[in-house]
Amino acid sequence: MFYYIIMNFNQAVDYLVNLGNDREEWDLDLINELLHKLKMPHRRIGTVIHITGSNGKGSVCAMVANILKTAGYKVGLYTSPHLRRITERIKINNEDISKEVFSEYVQRIRPFVNGQSYFEVLTAIAFMYFADNDVEFSIIEVGLGGRLDATNVVESDISVITNVSLEHTKRLGENEEKIALEKAGIIKENSICVTGAEGDALKVIERVCSQRNTELLVSRPTDFSRLGLKGDVQKDNAGTAIKIIKALKRKEFLIPKLHILEGLESVKWPGRLEFISPRVLVDVAHNPAGALYLANELKKFHEDFERVVLVFGVLADKDWKSMLDYLVSVVDEIILTKPNSERAAQPALLERYLVKQFSLTPLIVENVKMAFDKAKTEAGKKDLVVVTGSFYTVGEIYHS
Repeated sequence: MFYYIIMNFNQAVDYLVNLGNDREEWDLDLINELLHKLKMPHRRIGTVIHITGSNGKGSVCAMVANILKTAGYKVGLYTSPHLRRITERIKINNEDISKEVFSEYVQRIRPFVNGQSYFEVLTAIAFMYFADNDVEFSIIEVGLGGRLDATNVVESDISVITNVSLEHTKRLGENEEKIALEKAGIIKENSICVTGAEGDALKVIERVCSQRNTELLVSRPTDFSRLGLKGDVQKDNAGTAIKIIKALKRKEFLIPKLHILEGLESVKWPGRLEFISPRVLVDVAHNPAGALYLANELKKFHEDFERVVLVFGVLADKDWKSMLDYLVSVVDEIILTKPNSERAAQPALLERYLVKQFSLTPLIVENVKMAFDKAKTEAGKKDLVVVTGSFYTVGEIYHS
């Protein structure tokens, strides 16, 4: 007999966080063991669209979910990481799971947990919540990579690889081909795959689709100009979302064009080239490709702002040198900080690189909130403050 320990929300979050995500070797055995004990909720979550990619996967998830909601469907959405609170990772029809219901699910699942990680348990909770609420679609974002990610237990109807660039090289491989192969691990037999990947990465995906008798649809940027999410890169993401909706026609789901356009126009997704005030921009760029996208957008803002003050905090396992290389030329002042994560890069290390490579002397303010306050003090009335480098860094701004 199981005895439930009554938890409040903070206790539920602490319990999950204490499970940790550290493991030397990853496979799907533990998540499958847990889901078997829970009576396989991941098999009862409607039509599944499984999305991975180096950049843009969260935006694509949000676009597809909003289009389907606009068309009248009940849609589960599971994404990571979160910016404000853990409950925003699990949504139905764009509404976060409530703190109370989230705590109840943590209590329900706790007796069955035996060695599973924070992310594995959270993923199982999302499946339970979607199954219990009879969603018609589940949009599932991969946490890391694809092949060995806990979400890869789903039997997806459509798998999506938004794009491929260098990231998590220690886990996924040191070149784009190896990373593409890891991400292509989500492609299922006799299904449909949508991708915006190019070059050698696309060749890898084409090969895997051929081996698995899966139809491959390659997306292209849309020319629709009224996107709810800003920046040129969102045209790429919207093109992928549109291709996913078109792929659903093969599954006999017909989404009217009006609902597609309405969904793209009304979609919201925080932390993506987002002005949280008229002179403060946040963006979760956390790898070189994301930093390049951001740098290109910042070039356009020099007509509207006299100076750009950058607050930059990054994780140590990211290619932060390349990220800074892209950003240095489009900002006027740099404040280095340290996000609240054990994986955070030391600002002094970044400072040494900037001094040596660019003869720049940035400010160092290790606390993100204090760095943000300093940036606002340094910025004049016609200047722009930009905060970027990590989900953790941007997340702390929302709490400041």
